[in-house]
Amino acid sequence: MPKINLGLKLKALRLQKGLTMRELARKASCSASFISQLELNQASPTIANFEKICDALKMSVVDVLREEPHLEKPIWVPLHSEDHPLAMRWQRAWLRHLLPHDAPKPFTALQLTMDVGGETPPRSSRQSKNELAIVLAGHVELIIGGNVFSLEPCAAIYFDLSMAHQWRNIGSEVAEVFMVHPHVFQLFEQEEEDFIWARRKGGGTAPLTH
Repeated sequence: MPKINLGLKLKALRLQKGLTMRELARKASCSASFISQLELNQASPTIANFEKICDALKMSVVDVLREEPHLEKPIWVPLHSEDHPLAMRWQRAWLRHLLPHDAPKPFTALQLTMDVGGETPPRSSRQSKNELAIVLAGHVELIIGGNVFSLEPCAAIYFDLSMAHQWRNIGSEVAEVFMVHPHVFQLFEQEEEDFIWARRKGGGTAPLTH
């Protein structure tokens, strides 16, 4: 993994925030010359100084230190969901990656497609992961615990994947849901439960790893 260029990263973030060196220094309670030295990699901040600079940028330390993967060229995303790599398949529902497996990415983008009457098993991740889901087509229900959310096209919902949740297509057409969360995709540790659920429903399931 390449070493992060902290000075270049701080300069880029400062410019993104529309701050001059003097303005950032004032917000971080340090001198403009110190900011200049940091951006030129001629000085190293203490933990306390670095935290103040991150606060001045209104960012967390983790976000500042996160190194985004470099894209050599744009990646074209196919319009039709069947062209996307398959991640999970149930009886009448499919979960697909929107980006190729070999694409450098610090997040996961998925598309859930459900035939009429299709649904996913109740699932949850072992770790807390917040996900944003946007309905692209159809009328769906998202069941989280005892709560049922009815969602139509353009509706969005943001929730924690560690809570047991289930998607259902309750409309009269194929439903599609776009999902994104800030973690590289890993299958939920519930493949056996998915298989048992599918057998009870009279259909098959085909979890896929990558």
